[in-house]
Amino acid sequence: MLQVRHLSKVFFEQNDPRKPGLVALYDISLSVRKNEFVSLLGPSGCGKTTLIRIVAGLLPADRGEVLVNGKPVTSPGRERCMVFQQFGLLPWRTVLGNVEFGLEIEGVAREERREISRTYLDLVGLKGFEDYYPHQISGGMQQRVGIARALSKKPDILLMDEPFGAVGHALPSRLYQGGGGRGPAPAALGGRHQGGPALRAAPGAHPGVPAGITHGGLAQQ
Repeated sequence: MLQVRHLSKVFFEQNDPRKPGLVALYDISLSVRKNEFVSLLGPSGCGKTTLIRIVAGLLPADRGEVLVNGKPVTSPGRERCMVFQQFGLLPWRTVLGNVEFGLEIEGVAREERREISRTYLDLVGLKGFEDYYPHQISGGMQQRVGIARALSKKPDILLMDEPFGAVGHALPSRLYQGGGGRGPAPAALGGRHQGGPALRAAPGAHPGVPAGITHGGLAQQ
């Protein structure tokens, strides 16, 4: 479903290739199959977010390619949704309004998008908080809103950048149980500083690419 082939990325000082560069990714290859949750493990700054953003189509790679269902990724796409470290909630919209925002942009009818949004808010444990605003709920609850928003789009691949950092250990298990034991999406790729609830919750989940291996940034072991 998802293939990453020989991916490399260098960030140059002031975007000038003549100046010193930071190697964030070096020759990374991995694959994520249907119903598989792959976690990238490693310390902050090792390249996990860079890799996830390239897969999302938000950042170009210097070398290599990303394929989703056999097609090259060159920009963001409907089949991929990302849960960001920064929740990115709209402060003037309620919890329900934030979750249904993407569906609203796509032109989904109001009643349908609200029904979908309520289903995923219930899945992440936020039933009853639909009419609250982001500033009225905790950071962990805001993170759950971001997860529900991504799931509401029903993507083929869910991309997650430290999505469970503030929500505790119960939510990942709840998501997998709510997904019929197959996870919240057909495939998922996530970044974590260390092993934790995401790994324990997913049956058969395993570290995809060990991070922090010396070659500069994230590198294939």
